[in-house]
Amino acid sequence: MALINCAECGKQVSDLAACCPHCGAPVQKKEYCKECGNQVSESASVCPNCGCPRTQPATPPPLDQTAEKSAKPVSVPGLFDECGCGRSRGLTALLAFFLGSLGAQYFYLGKTGAGITVLLLSFLCWWTLVVPVVISVLCLIQTIMLMTMSHDEFERKMVYSTSFMPLW
Repeated sequence: MALINCAECGKQVSDLAACCPHCGAPVQKKEYCKECGNQVSESASVCPNCGCPRTQPATPPPLDQTAEKSAKPVSVPGLFDECGCGRSRGLTALLAFFLGSLGAQYFYLGKTGAGITVLLLSFLCWWTLVVPVVISVLCLIQTIMLMTMSHDEFERKMVYSTSFMPLW
């Protein structure tokens, strides 16, 4: 981008602008011959210096604009979007927070052995209050970690893990 002087008011205007923001006059863009490099008016069909026909604009667009057009936007999956395995990281976190002491997040992930273990520990040791409290604290920590980890990390650590009870 360069600043040029407006032909009507003389104030500086961007060469990318269609019209002058000060007076409204159309901005005359400078074009150059692709063969000899001399300035050619917009209305000319051939270069007055070398006679080269003007079939395409001699000035290519700036590199940053072509890079923006060709670059594909990167989409970041959200918390409740399903990953490749068909499981949602956000739903797993909600299950761990609200029903974690019943092992619901493990049943959702397909880790039935871990779900049954947590469920049995919670029901068999409810009168001691130590084990259910420990399980609840671990589920709270697990909820926070599920909400902050990436989808790839979630799949690797929770879904495709071979460990019996993936906590982290």
